[in-house]
Amino acid sequence: MSSSKRGITAIFVALMLLIATIPLNLHSKASASSDNFIIDFRINVSYGLGWRVDTPDPMTIIPGKEYKVNLMAVNDMDSTKIAEIMYGYLPPEFARYFLLVECFCYDTIKLKAKRIIELPVVFIIDPAILKDRKFRKDKNITIRFNFYPQIKR
Repeated sequence: MSSSKRGITAIFVALMLLIATIPLNLHSKASASSDNFIIDFRINVSYGLGWRVDTPDPMTIIPGKEYKVNLMAVNDMDSTKIAEIMYGYLPPEFARYFLLVECFCYDTIKLKAKRIIELPVVFIIDPAILKDRKFRKDKNITIRFNFYPQIKR
């Protein structure tokens, strides 16, 4: 390989490495100097459930204000399915500031075959989070909902 081809290859590799370091979600990074937080929702549906649940876009949140998100779930199966839901946060310390006013996750959800259901979540972030040193720099929060078939008890 000639030195000019090696030089071009080296430039190409360096450019690709640079591009790979650019975050894909530039809009979902909250500034450390801002009081705003970014909530990123993650949805996981267990294979055995046979549902599809949409994932909301990241939201910019102001502590102390009430927000509502509606998830849509579709039962693709030919039979009624009952789901249980677990939820969690990253970082885990966020839990003490997150108030769920209304959430589908408190109950089991029964969805008939080939039907769609709206799943509301209403929440508030306690403004006390603004005094927590942990959240002065990192204002990006992940809320995860895990859907799985109801466990027979």
